[in-house]
Amino acid sequence: MNATLASSARPLWAITVWCDNTHIFTELPSVNGGAPYIQKYALTEGGLSKAISLMRDLYAKHQPLGGDYTIPLNPLIKHAQGINNFSPDQRQAARDILRKLKVI
Repeated sequence: MNATLASSARPLWAITVWCDNTHIFTELPSVNGGAPYIQKYALTEGGLSKAISLMRDLYAKHQPLGGDYTIPLNPLIKHAQGINNFSPDQRQAARDILRKLKVI
């Protein structure tokens, strides 16, 4: 099985957002491959609220059928399986290390 890594975990409705000393900017990609649309908001609570509303509206428009966005797992990283998968010897070794470090 071959796996390829995506260049980004960004969903389809994601936009780029940044700020300077006076404004919040949002960049929406062009639907036809042209120049992106950049919207400027005041660097205030009201401006931030408007930028967040734009992001919420885009999410509502593109919302996947599965519900909320979940971060995809990297197949190259072995993820922890849970606290119950350790043997009694492993647990004792961990306790011994914590005692040696005077944590417990």
